[in-house]
Amino acid sequence: MKTLAIVAIALSLGAAPLYAQTVHPAPGERVRVQVGGESFARIFTFKEMIGDTLVLEDLNEASPASIRVPVRSISRLQVSAGHRPNGARALRGAAWGFGGGALVGATIGLASGDDEGTFFAFSAEEKAVIGGVTFGAMGVVVGTLIGLASNPEQWRTVPLQNITITPTTGGNLVVGFQFRF
Repeated sequence: MKTLAIVAIALSLGAAPLYAQTVHPAPGERVRVQVGGESFARIFTFKEMIGDTLVLEDLNEASPASIRVPVRSISRLQVSAGHRPNGARALRGAAWGFGGGALVGATIGLASGDDEGTFFAFSAEEKAVIGGVTFGAMGVVVGTLIGLASNPEQWRTVPLQNITITPTTGGNLVVGFQFRF
């Protein structure tokens, strides 16, 4: 039983991506911006930062147009971290599915208790192993399908309080973005 729990935890932790601590979007990178009053985020191409305003290029329009968005009106800013390949998404989904399914199956097995005096009598621990393996196998299938159906693009959130603007001696502005977890 302890081995099953350790394997499930190890699989779920191994599937979690480890991100770098700093995000520095450069001109031309994809950003996802949610403005304070909107309930959805829109995807743009980051062009530059002028003062306290982001200059973004809207790619959804028939002809790309520049949009200026003040930083104070943004409720969420994310930078694209690239696309995760199908195999990685399927493996991550399978790992989460196995871990979740095994946990549910083991819990059901333990909760059902020991059988008494019948021909097919199992202890609660044996039921937990059987349930963990069975539900874990079903979880692998479901998790793989969900992983493949998930959005392949990964996004990293930029905390808005970490946007810094620093003037240089040449009259240019240096824009810095920090990301910490």
